Amino acid sequence: MAGMGVFLQSPFVSLIVAVLNGFLAFAVLTRNPRAILNRVYAFAALSIFWWAACEYMSRSSFAPQQALVWERMGSFGYILAPLIQLWFALYFVGIKRVLRIALGSFFTIMSVGAIAFVWFSDLVVAQMTKFPWGYLSVPGPLFPYLLSLFALQAGVAILLYLQFMTVTKERSKRAQALLLFVGVVVPVTIGFYTDGILPLIHQGAYFELGSLTTTLNILLIAWAMVRFGFLGVGIEIAAPFVLATLADAVFVLGDERKIVYVNRAAQKLASAEESALFNRNIKEFLPELPDHAFTSFFKQESYLMDAEGHRIPVMVLSQRIADLATGTRGNVITVQDLSEIKELQEREFHARSDAEALHRGAALIEAAAEGIFSVDMDFKINLWNKAMENLTGIPSDQIVGKDVSWGMDVTDRSQKTIFLKDQVFQKVMDIKKAVSISFLDGYFLLNKENKKVAVAVTASPLYHDNGKMFGVVAVVSDETKEFEADRTKSEFVSIASHQLRTPISTMKWFSELLMAGDAGPLATQQQEFMKEIYAGIGRMADLVTMLLNVSRIEQDKLAVTPEPTDIAQLVHKIGEELRFDVSKRGLTLEVQVKEKLPIVNVDPRLMRFVIENLMTNAMRYTPTRGTITVSAAKSGEFIEVNVADTGMGIPQQEQEKVFQKFFRATNAKDSVPEGTGLGLFIAKYAVEVSGGKIWFLSRQGKGTVFSFTIPLAGSKAKEGLKQLS
Repeated sequence: MAGMGVFLQSPFVSLIVAVLNGFLAFAVLTRNPRAILNRVYAFAALSIFWWAACEYMSRSSFAPQQALVWERMGSFGYILAPLIQLWFALYFVGIKRVLRIALGSFFTIMSVGAIAFVWFSDLVVAQMTKFPWGYLSVPGPLFPYLLSLFALQAGVAILLYLQFMTVTKERSKRAQALLLFVGVVVPVTIGFYTDGILPLIHQGAYFELGSLTTTLNILLIAWAMVRFGFLGVGIEIAAPFVLATLADAVFVLGDERKIVYVNRAAQKLASAEESALFNRNIKEFLPELPDHAFTSFFKQESYLMDAEGHRIPVMVLSQRIADLATGTRGNVITVQDLSEIKELQEREFHARSDAEALHRGAALIEAAAEGIFSVDMDFKINLWNKAMENLTGIPSDQIVGKDVSWGMDVTDRSQKTIFLKDQVFQKVMDIKKAVSISFLDGYFLLNKENKKVAVAVTASPLYHDNGKMFGVVAVVSDETKEFEADRTKSEFVSIASHQLRTPISTMKWFSELLMAGDAGPLATQQQEFMKEIYAGIGRMADLVTMLLNVSRIEQDKLAVTPEPTDIAQLVHKIGEELRFDVSKRGLTLEVQVKEKLPIVNVDPRLMRFVIENLMTNAMRYTPTRGTITVSAAKSGEFIEVNVADTGMGIPQQEQEKVFQKFFRATNAKDSVPEGTGLGLFIAKYAVEVSGGKIWFLSRQGKGTVFSFTIPLAGSKAKEGLKQLS
């Protein structure tokens, strides 16, 4: 007995405890490393391993200061060991998450505080005393606080296990809880006496059995793992590593149809972590599962409701299982995701439906007088009727299956190529509404002989019965007759405008003579009348000039004569010319050109018209105390000019018509009755014929920003009868 006492007092007891707990932690983790319970218990074993290892080093130290350092390092082990076992108990009994976090967090904070007292004060460990068998710590004034904390944690764990044993109906679970209860009571009772009470009443030689008795708890768990499958997968599964790698979802059910195991595929299918699935009723995820699926072999298509509320089509296979050793019964539910299969079936169905619809409508489409073609969602042409062959000169067998960019060459009035793929078909797919372009907007089709054909193109989305878009259909109308009529109208307008210029000029000249008093003085009222007449003649002259410019554009007779132009200087010059009118209207004009811009080779008349028109519009449609900001800067290979105002803005539903002839927004007409609706039409042509692009952003009541670009490379010259007036 004396020899046993000497051995128990020696440091080698702590070394044996450390080795045992290290092996136990390894065993728990290798059994099922993904389970939270296994991880928590492995950490408990590791904390005891650290405690025992530090205790061995402390007792084997050569100096008090060295022993004190190891004692403090060991505090991480002997303070965290009961805390981690408490966390284990909280997870094992499955109490509500909020309560688990509240209790666990409270004791975690208290334990961290205890570690801090050990490390940074002498209140828990006052000093180290030398005995023949090694150094031992002397309790400080707060040592009872530490004992109280351990006792409270152990008490909570014991109560949790007792309560769990009274409510669980699974015999294996009750047996596990009983072992855990004993595993807490035994080491707490012995360790509390040897490591707690004895140091307080007597500091002589004694057996320090705290870490050794705590190891009994771990050993009981190890035996439970072998006897009851504790901390393993569940009731009957002996090979969790195989189930974990299966592609199909596996749910193992215990009593009352509660989930006791899920593999990775099941977690992914249910969109939930393992801990969120444990102890949940399987019918929360498979609500259509009938009762007989739990008593006999069952196989049927159904749906799974994941944690995010999505319905997933699945094939369910249920088998009854039983553990002969424990009498535990349950089910293995295998769930196969049918989403991809269902999607393939749906695609096949729609493909067959589409083929039948195309077959039925083929004769009608081929006989149509208008060109009809369609593209899929990858912009590949899958339909090209006879009228399209006649319009373009391209046979259907040479174009079907190719990208839509091969099918139609479209240009605008400035001879700039229009990419239907980007500007029409992509837009239809984005906004899911019909998009139209027409010769009235200046678009023409180039046929195989490179001749212009006036057309109107309307592209509309194609939908399956389920509302999913599968392509775009375009109807192309030959508008040659309409174009000729419009051309005749333009020629008439041109002739009429020319004829009107002479009498208007004469009227303007005589009005100026009368207002100057060359024909005798006028009374005050007569002066006012003459001012109105003169202003009306001016508006008429502007309208005639606009009509002439539009006529030249539509007849392709407007000449473009590029020459070196300083855009920055032009912006400043127009700003100074309009500054008086801007000030008279109570507005603020800001011209922001922060850098010296390159000289570009463009038609200065076109540029002046565009900038002046945008600034004049901003001035006319901005209320008093508003601001007009004009800026110009280099942007890549272009010069970008912006004209921003704080005016009335353009209604959203009318914005797509802004650049059409004679169009004026409803709020603009209400605010300023005078106007031709031709300025932006001409400005758009002037920018595009110069190789640039014009666009705008506007919010009704918030203002508008018109922007356009001009290439640094300049624009090409274009022959014509007249330049822009």
